[in-house]
Formats: sequence, C-alpha cells, structure tokens
Amino acid sequence: MRKAALRGATPALPTMTVAQDGESVRGLAMRGLEAKTMDPCRAGRRLRVVPTVGHIPVQTFTNGVADRAVFTWIADDCGRSTVKNPSGTARRHLRVVR
Repeated sequence: MRKAALRGATPALPTMTVAQDGESVRGLAMRGLEAKTMDPCRAGRRLRVVPTVGHIPVQTFTNGVADRAVFTWIADDCGRSTVKNPSGTARRHLRVVR
C-alpha cells in the first residue's frame, strides 16, 4: 500500500472500475490535448470505452483486455477514427493510472 501511495495511487484504486477511475483522473489524462480533439475523445470514452471495459477493475486492465476491446470495435464495422479516439483515450488514462 505504501508503494502504491508513493506512486500517487489512491487507497480506493484496487476496488475502482475503469469507468470510476476514468472520471477521477479525466482532467489529468486529457491535459495537453487541443480543444478540437477533446470532443471526439470524450464521445469515444462515453460510447465505446465505458460500455466495453468500464466494468473491469483497474488493477486487472491489461493490454490484452485493450486488444480485445479494439478487436470488438473493428468487428462491429467501426471506422478508423471511431477505433482510434477511444483507444487513445484509454491509453492516456492508463498512463496516468500506472
């Protein structure tokens, strides 16, 4: 627990889902993005990331889970930007968490 605290993790992190943690660190994860990029990223998170992987605990979210989510979106005949925006949002979020 002390090591996690030194990294900046909150005590509730082990029990938080991806959706809950995304709300808590959204501003930090999205800093540096241009204003015109924010709307597609928010929409991608709300429409793709949260319904697909929002229920998964943050501690168990791995690259394999992200890959399966992207493959699911591709199988649903989503376009390139429809896949790119939510996967980029999830990637930025995970960089903040880890």
